[in-house]
Amino acid sequence: MKKSISEFNDQDIILKTAILITLVSIVIFVCFTVLLFTNNYLNFSLNISPELASNIGSLYGGLFGSIWTLVGVILLYKTLMLQKEDLTKTKNIMLDQSFDNKFFNFLNHFLNRNNEIREKFDQCKTQGLLYNAHIAAGVNEKLIYNSLKEFLIIPNKNDLKVYPWFVSYFKSLEFLIVQIEERFDKSKEHYSSILLANLSDNEIQFICYYYYIFFDETHKGNGKPNIIKESGIFENVDVSSFYDFYDPRTGIFDEIVKADNFNY
Repeated sequence: MKKSISEFNDQDIILKTAILITLVSIVIFVCFTVLLFTNNYLNFSLNISPELASNIGSLYGGLFGSIWTLVGVILLYKTLMLQKEDLTKTKNIMLDQSFDNKFFNFLNHFLNRNNEIREKFDQCKTQGLLYNAHIAAGVNEKLIYNSLKEFLIIPNKNDLKVYPWFVSYFKSLEFLIVQIEERFDKSKEHYSSILLANLSDNEIQFICYYYYIFFDETHKGNGKPNIIKESGIFENVDVSSFYDFYDPRTGIFDEIVKADNFNY
């Protein structure tokens, strides 16, 4: 489809300007030459006075030489702009490669060092506290909430904290999310997808349970932002197969948290 004028970038305009000036100068050159022949200043016998030849040469050299010098300057500017663009692209490619290396190195480190935490998540869901809550008679969100609270939070009235074996896991996850959030281009979605693809269903479930239910309470007063929740990376994950109707992102536990006040 043909571009509109507004869609031309600066380099399009520069090139088209140079071409236009060149074409106009050629047209003027031809018209002026024809005019000289028509008025008998020039003829094919080349029998003209040295003075007239000198004047015509000065005119041609001064007028058209200046025009084509301008065209040369414009084309030189375009060449420099193209070189600058190439350097910028090369720099961006190098930055992307550098980010790739750092991101995947840390992701691998995160995955390799947290196998034990993953096993805790799986155990809680398949045979531990959360499993027992789900199979209990009259299961409801209060029962699910209490089992998660017992699993994640240290029972201390004066100092509300997550169990220490989860702290390193959540800090590493937050670091990964911060790196992704610093990408201000389409690659943010790409790296988010890579992270999610490397997390198990149970892992994603407990990440959402912690950050959508307990994070704000465990960091109340210290001003620490809820990076995971604010990033929105976990907002659109399809969790219908493993949330068992107790999706913390819906706010189903909000009233329970307010009523609890975390008194043990």
